[in-house]
Amino acid sequence: VTAVSGADLNDQSAVLLEDALREIPNTLAFKSARSTSALEVTMRGQTAIPSAIVYDPAVGLYIDGIYVANGQAAMGTLLDIDDVEISRGAQGTLFGRNNTGGSISLYTRKPEIDAYSAEFSASAGNMSLFGGRAILNVPLSDTFAVRFAYQNNQHQGWGSDVATGQTNFMNEHRDQLRGGALWQPTSDFDAYFTYERFSANEVGALLHPLPGTFALLIPNSPPSIVPASFYQTDSGSPNHYDNALTEGYQLTVREHFSDALSAKLILGYRDLLATNNYDPGAEAVSIAEVTLKNASYQKSGELQFSGTTLDKLLDWVGGLYWFRDNGSVPSELAPQPALAALEGDPFANFPTTETNSAENDSIAAFMHGEDQLASAYGWVNFMEVEY
Repeated sequence: VTAVSGADLNDQSAVLLEDALREIPNTLAFKSARSTSALEVTMRGQTAIPSAIVYDPAVGLYIDGIYVANGQAAMGTLLDIDDVEISRGAQGTLFGRNNTGGSISLYTRKPEIDAYSAEFSASAGNMSLFGGRAILNVPLSDTFAVRFAYQNNQHQGWGSDVATGQTNFMNEHRDQLRGGALWQPTSDFDAYFTYERFSANEVGALLHPLPGTFALLIPNSPPSIVPASFYQTDSGSPNHYDNALTEGYQLTVREHFSDALSAKLILGYRDLLATNNYDPGAEAVSIAEVTLKNASYQKSGELQFSGTTLDKLLDWVGGLYWFRDNGSVPSELAPQPALAALEGDPFANFPTTETNSAENDSIAAFMHGEDQLASAYGWVNFMEVEY
């Protein structure tokens, strides 16, 4: 387990989630080759496969205890984060989902009831680099406070397309907004609500063809042309773009009855709408230009109980968990006149559309306990059932 505080992240000038993970052992986080607004994570050799509702990632991401099911919406900024916790190795239902590689938990900064505070920062650099951040904390009473945070990141792209002249590949244009409200009438009870919105409107990734691939797909075809400059592609697709929008709502209610019993209710909703037009073949001749749409609407609820018994010799936590994610990943393959001419396939002159839908459900009950007398032997799972 590795924990990184928000202050440490600021000292490291960490902006994106991949920045927070760059010094974590056995962990690699990077932008997806398909979409620069999607996050791919490898942990202990377990790799998250392409971000979509039809895949369960090997590494789970959680924000304030809410599972983020789709990596397409995970490339947010580290805006007003209190700390990041990384647990490497297989995780069970204690985190709500089974993740074979590990889990990444982000905890946002809660509003402070006892003080006003404000933070503003800006950065600028070459190639139109700009970063702006504003955070405001306002206590409205002795028991209630709100907190607002906003961040904008922009950067000119460094890639261009030889075939079409399109520029600004690998650019960055992202906005993130979070509003939080904390009600804490007593030290033993609090309710924390957040709303978060993240958007990315970019050109997308700069891809290069693999020499010989076109010839393998279509015999007697002209050879692939690889631009001499690494900063260029030869894709024939006239309009690359990579857009993503996600919104999330989260409510956590906590009650501490005594050292023997505490209860926590965690409710979450998160939606994602993303559209990505790209050319995976990166060929001047159209053979694989595709538009992918990614829609996800996830809901989750967790009722958690915890405490200590037997004169504090036994720590335990248990609860119930429910999760549902429904959505779709439709795609449209552009017309392929090159295939029609070389192979005589008239249908290649028309676009190919695929439609689909998916629904993922998870219901779990869990109970974990640790005997302090035998803590050297680790956790004892008294019961763990998941459907």
